[in-house]
Amino acid sequence: MYNQSNRVVRASDCTTGNAPYNDKVSFNNVKIFGYKNRSTRIVYACGEVKAEVSEDHLDTGASNWYLPGHAGTGTVCNYPASAVKIVN
Repeated sequence: MYNQSNRVVRASDCTTGNAPYNDKVSFNNVKIFGYKNRSTRIVYACGEVKAEVSEDHLDTGASNWYLPGHAGTGTVCNYPASAVKIVN
């Protein structure tokens, strides 16, 4: 388990995990700032890679991607929608 408590994350997604390795991701009380600004928006709260695929093929359906403010309902990303809140 990896803990990024009280850290500012600047990326297009918060975290990803690999299903083949039984990775688990959960969130609690995450607040996202700058979501309404296209240049600072975090597109996905969590990415779930189902198989070993190269980064340029992650959008082919080989993965599940969960938006901020929505529940992670996969085997890797599993958390309630209230765990990741969009502030602005």
